[in-house]
Amino acid sequence: MPVPTFVLSAAEFAVLREHLGLGAAPAALRLPPAGRTRAERVRIVAHGPGGLDGLRGRGLAGPAGADPVLVRQLVLLHRPERQLEVRGWFGAPLRAVAAERDGDGVLAVHTGGTVTVRPAGAPAHAAVSALPPVAAGPLLRVPATAPALPGDRAAPVGPLGVPVTAPAGRGDADVVAAVLRGPTHRARVCAVRYDRWGSPARLPGHVAVVDTPDGRYLLTGGPGRASLAPADRDTLAGLLTDLLRPGRSAASADDPPR
Repeated sequence: MPVPTFVLSAAEFAVLREHLGLGAAPAALRLPPAGRTRAERVRIVAHGPGGLDGLRGRGLAGPAGADPVLVRQLVLLHRPERQLEVRGWFGAPLRAVAAERDGDGVLAVHTGGTVTVRPAGAPAHAAVSALPPVAAGPLLRVPATAPALPGDRAAPVGPLGVPVTAPAGRGDADVVAAVLRGPTHRARVCAVRYDRWGSPARLPGHVAVVDTPDGRYLLTGGPGRASLAPADRDTLAGLLTDLLRPGRSAASADDPPR
C-alpha cells in the first residue's frame, strides 16, 4: 500500500495548524502566521486560497474538515515523545522534523515554499531520508583533520561555524581544507525529547554532514579543530539513533541550535 504523502503550501500548513488549535509548530517548522490577527486567520482558514476551501478543491479536506490521516500526522507533530530536527542548506534552505510517539512516526519537510508530510518509521531513518540521496565520500589519504593554528588572528570559519585552516601537505589535505571552508551543502541534526506535560527539551550533541562533489562526510569538531569521515545512510542512521538514546540528559530546547 502506498504511503499517503501530503504536499502543502506553507500557508496551508499554517492554516491547518491554526484550524486544529495546535499552537506553536516545532522550532524547525515555524512559519509566519496565516494572518496578522485572529479574525483574519479565521477568515483565511474558512475561505482563503490556502484555507479549507482550497484544500477541499485539492481533495485534502471534506465537509467535516481536513483529511483524517493528515490530521493524525499534524497532531503527532504537535506532541510526540521524541523527534529529530534537521536544518540544512542544499542550494536552498531545508528544514525537517522526524517525530515519533507510541510507535507511530511522521516526517515533515519544509523546502521550496512547501511542507511535505507523511507517515514514517523510526525518526533516525526518517531524518536521513529527508536529506538528498548522496553516497558516502571516499576515504581520505591523509588524516582528515584541520587544526586551527595557534596565534591565528582570524582563522577561516567553516560552513557550520567551526574554525579551520589547511593542514600541511597537498592532495587530500587541500580537499579537506576547501570543504571545511565551504560554501558547501550541509545539514545539522539535533534531538528533542518531550516530557509528560508536552514540554520539549533538547538533548546534548548533534550530527553534522557536508556534501562534496566526491560524496557525503560526517563533520565533527572540537575546540579549534574539525575532521571529516565518510558517511553512508546506515552510518548516519546509527549516529542519529544514538542522539535519541534513552538515559541521555536533556537540556532546555526552546531555542534552535546555533
